[in-house]
Amino acid sequence: MPFAENMIMDGDHAGANETSFMLYLDKSLVNMTAIRDVNYQDHGWAGPKDPMNASVARGEESIRQIIAHLKAEIDKALAR
Repeated sequence: MPFAENMIMDGDHAGANETSFMLYLDKSLVNMTAIRDVNYQDHGWAGPKDPMNASVARGEESIRQIIAHLKAEIDKALAR
């Protein structure tokens, strides 16, 4: 999903969005205790982009938005 993330939302490599994606898709691959300031402050992630703000619900909603966007783009391309 990260390849499509920037199509409809402000991307944030290893920030709240991408961490939320993974929490939703496969929580076992996310170690929230490994997140440290040094891991994300170099990216400038703070506030809403802080990966500590990630959640399964946010991931589910974002993935649904991305899928809906991709489906609409595919439908549009097929209609040509």
